[in-house]
Amino acid sequence: MSTSEVPSRARVAERGALEEVVFIMGAARSGSTLLGTLIGQAPHVLFAGELTDWPGRGGRASIPRSAPFWDGIRARVPLPPTASRLKAAFDHPLGLAAPWRRGGLRADYVRVTLGVLEAAAEESGRPVVVDSSHYPRRARALRGMLGADRVRLVYMARRPSAVARSFRSTEDKNELGIQLYLFMVGALAWLVYLTHPRRSRALISYEAMVEDPIATASFALGSPMDDIDPDHLTPPPLFIGNRFAQESGEIAVQRPPAFRPRPLDRATDIIQLPLALAWLAGRTNHRTRPQSPKPSRSHQLG
Repeated sequence: MSTSEVPSRARVAERGALEEVVFIMGAARSGSTLLGTLIGQAPHVLFAGELTDWPGRGGRASIPRSAPFWDGIRARVPLPPTASRLKAAFDHPLGLAAPWRRGGLRADYVRVTLGVLEAAAEESGRPVVVDSSHYPRRARALRGMLGADRVRLVYMARRPSAVARSFRSTEDKNELGIQLYLFMVGALAWLVYLTHPRRSRALISYEAMVEDPIATASFALGSPMDDIDPDHLTPPPLFIGNRFAQESGEIAVQRPPAFRPRPLDRATDIIQLPLALAWLAGRTNHRTRPQSPKPSRSHQLG
């Protein structure tokens, strides 16, 4: 993954209302929305959702209750004519196959990405913005734009066979597509995670999150979150999200039914070695590594 696809350190963005981005990456259906909702309960944190889709959607939120907030952001961040091409060029893995297409788009990608993050922090009054995506390349791009000290990377992993079974239940992908997708995301996520500074990264499993949500959220954010109630979470103003994110009432962390693996599930766990290793490592990671307390802030969502 070439560093030429993101700005050089000499052009790292200056600090404004935005102090830090927490980027949650991992395969789809691994619990990133729930983790982001947990982290977003902190008074200084805004969980924005999958901002990689901002240019392609023209800045229009997919969740009606969030539309007023994001309409204000859209008014502040004009979209270039190249908007529909930015995600494929800089975030999607297939963009790696055509590096020559990125040169003329780089300035637009940087302006839109930083503009949305800065505007979201300023409009909400919350200096930490949580972005999420199952495209690990975006984490590297954010680090190039903001600097490693302003990007906290969270790798969210779930048992590969559980993710695959979820895809099969909705028939979103065929079996080959599921296996290829999981392997690609698992391998790229490890590459991005291991090249990110150790002090600014966290590896977490979905299973650990539902068993101990407060400790997991604290570890992901890098500061204690003892005041949150996992049974009464306020939905964040997500830009885009899954069915879970569409809920308008309070959200509760619930433990799913016990997973009973079948022969195909066991084969998936073996085939998906990169993702399986992340899942195993993340099951106890939040208990064994110390947190780095940060000063608390009292910002309210405007």
